[in-house]
Amino acid sequence: MKHFRTISEYCEGINISAPKHPHFDIRSFEENIKTVHKQMPPFRHEFFAIAIKADGGGKAVSGEFNDFTDGTTIYFKIQFQVLSWDILLNYQLLPMNFTNFKFYFPTGKLFIIFVVKTSE
Repeated sequence: MKHFRTISEYCEGINISAPKHPHFDIRSFEENIKTVHKQMPPFRHEFFAIAIKADGGGKAVSGEFNDFTDGTTIYFKIQFQVLSWDILLNYQLLPMNFTNFKFYFPTGKLFIIFVVKTSE
């Protein structure tokens, strides 16, 4: 099983352009749909991800989550969780990858705090 230690390794492994920042990557999947591997066998990576699927055909599997439903779907991926996909060219996704973030629940409201290093 492939294992990506960094966001840069992941981008190279799925055949998309390198991230602009070493510790986070936020961009429209449509920027890379022509080059991304449409089929990815199970793999792991060592960072967190939040993905918003807007539309498109295909299937994604992440941990126990077997598939995106029709329509807009948001999912959270933790470190080392197994991920795979078989997607079509019309797949519309906004992936957000981070080396570190935390959930914060003051007074019942959800805040997500992204901790981003700006230098090595």
